[in-house]
Amino acid sequence: MTRSASGPGLHGQRLRLRRRARPQLTELLRFARDGDTVVVHSMDRLARNLDDLRALVQRLTLKGVRVEFVKEGLVFTGEDSPMANLMLSVMGAFAEFERSLIRERQRAGFGLTSLQR
Repeated sequence: MTRSASGPGLHGQRLRLRRRARPQLTELLRFARDGDTVVVHSMDRLARNLDDLRALVQRLTLKGVRVEFVKEGLVFTGEDSPMANLMLSVMGAFAEFERSLIRERQRAGFGLTSLQR
């Protein structure tokens, strides 16, 4: 969704607003209980950036929920070592980077498509 914005310092700039509502994630966070395991195919499916990933994993593990990432082969329980936290950060950063590359390629593809019309 794109909206025109005006106000102090904006001078009619166009702001790109992303749809951030994720009702299934909201329901998962509400429903998950101590002793549950959340199995996620890959980190980029749970969160769109590293900050969100870390916050979600921490929020779940503080509730006693085990979080397992299949593709990365990582499991987080809340009793994780500094090495596990490093792996979460490094692998999450790679997932965020990979996602941004995909978006960049998509934008380039959309640009080529519009030129061919």
